[in-house]
Amino acid sequence: MAGAARLLAVHANTCRYRLRQARQQLGIDLDDPDERLVLWLQLRTLGGLGSRH
Repeated sequence: MAGAARLLAVHANTCRYRLRQARQQLGIDLDDPDERLVLWLQLRTLGGLGSRH
């Protein structure tokens, strides 16, 4: 958590809070590697839709 917080330039408790919020609002289980993979792929796809290379 400390490493992620450092990369995001926020406090570790902020990371924990935001992950908790994502779990609640999105209804995802971040402890499940398959769900994390699906979420990551969706975010990468959506992020790539607006960019032109």
